[in-house]
Amino acid sequence: AGSVSGKTGVGGFVGELMSAENGITIENCVNRATVTGSGARIGGFIGNGHTCAKAANVKLTDLINFGDITCTFVGGHSALGGIAGIAWAQFKNCQNYGKLTVSDQTAGGIVGWTYGSNAVNCANFGTIEGTSVIYGGIIGLNSGASSIQNCLNAGSIETTNENQYFLGGLLGNAEKANVISNSLSIKTGSENVQALAGLEKDSTAISSNVTITNSYYLSGLLSAAGIAKTEEELKDDNMVTALGNGWIIDASIYEY
Repeated sequence: AGSVSGKTGVGGFVGELMSAENGITIENCVNRATVTGSGARIGGFIGNGHTCAKAANVKLTDLINFGDITCTFVGGHSALGGIAGIAWAQFKNCQNYGKLTVSDQTAGGIVGWTYGSNAVNCANFGTIEGTSVIYGGIIGLNSGASSIQNCLNAGSIETTNENQYFLGGLLGNAEKANVISNSLSIKTGSENVQALAGLEKDSTAISSNVTITNSYYLSGLLSAAGIAKTEEELKDDNMVTALGNGWIIDASIYEY
């Protein structure tokens, strides 16, 4: 499977996207390499996509990451993601199975940090673990208008940080508007991880920047929003109808 290592802007396929003026598409690819960075912005496919200012110009479609991704950087705010560390992009049909291990980083199963992305039909099955906060199964930190649609988190989110906030099965933190729709989370992790969207410190309600519609979580998990369903209810054919045509629920997801 191989490995990729470096300092800042490390990715399994692309370290840094310098421009997307004419459009960039990465599709139908699999990464099995481990990716390790000692600096900022580390991802399974793209490390740093921060310089590409228009999400519509970057299309990441049908990408699967199996490689474990590790960032050892301490002392500054950065990002690590199963598909991209930091990016403005259209993510469609992307999946992460790799384990994400971080220190002082924002982390997301699909993208660690974005200034405006749409994630559609994406799923995270990998564990996210570290010593910090702002972890999300799909998006870690959103700093621009973004959306999560028809997405699934079945991966555990773990932190040893005593301040357990901005930890969510789908979204860690939204500094700008973020819409979550037709999505599902069946696993959380550490004690205060929310099933859908992370909460601010000492808060019991989701941020006013986050809108959640027709989204569900496994009964027994913590969540300040969304609809709880038992495992039996989630496996029922009616659940597929409730979530919409973009969904096929396979009972094997409960093995993760």
